[in-house]
Amino acid sequence: MTQTISNTLNMMTKIGHPAGSQAIADMKGPVDIAFNETCARFNLRIDPANLAKASKTFGLDIPASIHGYAKDGGRSALCLGPDDWNIYGDEADKDAIAKAFADLYADAAHSLSDISDRQLSISLKGAQVADLLAMACPRDLSQLAVGSGTRTLFDSVEVLLIKHSDEHFEMEVWRSFLPHVWAMLQLGNQELVIDEVLNKA
Repeated sequence: MTQTISNTLNMMTKIGHPAGSQAIADMKGPVDIAFNETCARFNLRIDPANLAKASKTFGLDIPASIHGYAKDGGRSALCLGPDDWNIYGDEADKDAIAKAFADLYADAAHSLSDISDRQLSISLKGAQVADLLAMACPRDLSQLAVGSGTRTLFDSVEVLLIKHSDEHFEMEVWRSFLPHVWAMLQLGNQELVIDEVLNKA
């Protein structure tokens, strides 16, 4: 676990969240909830006409369609809007990515914002992951194609979801909202346990 995530978890245990300290702990349930490793994360705004140039600079075919997601090795990209993408790389590649796009600017004007520390990524895995997310997400995630992503809400908090498979989602949440979202995920996971016990009774 990186020091950044460790510091965030330490902060979470000290807050006065109404769910209490038990909700902050990693309580076991049918969905495996864990932090992903930190990465280089950028928001890219560029004219779609120059997307091919951005793709060549980044070393990945950046998807042009909204909700489109692409991944190859340590690089990935998610299309959030007509001229709006999040692009990702290994943390060690952050400076190299920034420099490559700085060199591109003269040929293709764009905005590249480093948002690596703004958000943290949570991995959600399990047969009941869709049930867990449905507790606080208004979107019908069964309609979200595997290998795509979207902005949505989770208990009124804006999050970003990437659907790697029907049983594996990745959630990105702003650091300031993380304690609340983490607690809600843990409590929802426990509700699934209770439901299972009651169904067997």
